[in-house]
Amino acid sequence: MNNTLQATDAPTEIGVLFPVNVFKSLTAKRPAVSGRFNAAQLAAQLRRVKQVTRKELAPLVTLVSYQPDAQTRKIADIVTVHAVCGDIDHGFNAEAFEAGLRELGAAGVQVIAHQTYSHTAQAPRWRVYVLLDEPIQPADYLACWQGLNDLFGGMLDGNAKDPGRVNYWPSCPAGESRELRTLNIAEAA
Repeated sequence: MNNTLQATDAPTEIGVLFPVNVFKSLTAKRPAVSGRFNAAQLAAQLRRVKQVTRKELAPLVTLVSYQPDAQTRKIADIVTVHAVCGDIDHGFNAEAFEAGLRELGAAGVQVIAHQTYSHTAQAPRWRVYVLLDEPIQPADYLACWQGLNDLFGGMLDGNAKDPGRVNYWPSCPAGESRELRTLNIAEAA
């Protein structure tokens, strides 16, 4: 795997640092690469959309801290969760999506939203990361996810609501591109 996490020209003010763990595949138990990034640096990393022939060839990512001696990515090995993530895979409602983003933006919440590998104009698919000012315990994640689901009119994928969920890195088929939107995150100079 190419080193997915790379140096960035994003602003270097410290702020909150988010743990980023990149896994080579869905079956990988330990991250191949890990790092800590502020919101602008994280957004810059995720803007590096991977062009792959199948989404399964893209790396995966988590925004959690694991036990130092963790041998797997099980929920029991998670110490803290640093972002709430929602997948919108079916039943996309553009009006509810935009309203949810507006509400998060007005509240000053830092958000990274990107179209997923399976996104098409006819069947929009998005992943939304709400970056947390302070990490939460895995046991508190579901309540946060449910709040995010309510904010987006109940269209988040209920099969993707656990804190240990690995998500595919932003990716698309060769020759295509994907949109990434940020809210309340300073862009790279």
